Amino acid sequence: MGTAKILKAFSRALLLALCLTISAAAMVVSLGPDTAGDSDAVVAVFPLWWSADRTFVAAGEAGSILNTGKFPFVVVVQSKGADLGERLRAAGAILLLDPLGLGGCLENSARKSDV
Repeated sequence: MGTAKILKAFSRALLLALCLTISAAAMVVSLGPDTAGDSDAVVAVFPLWWSADRTFVAAGEAGSILNTGKFPFVVVVQSKGADLGERLRAAGAILLLDPLGLGGCLENSARKSDV
């Protein structure tokens, strides 16, 4: 019985450490330079615990939603404004990525290119 409690506590500590590491890495990346560059589209990753509705509302405030990711907190947003990255961060995005290198990660990319 004592070993089971120790394993359970160790598992929880390991999970907590993993979550903290991922969160810290996301914050470091999100504090880096704006990855949108001169592109008018960017992949925005919102907090993992946000619902799809909350993500769409936040992303829609920053620009036009072009596509969704495989997860409800990932969207591709487009805007002609130079401050798209700033608007997405203000709306709650924690990570911005260049959409050109992420084609396989986008939910509808194959279907849209076939049309």
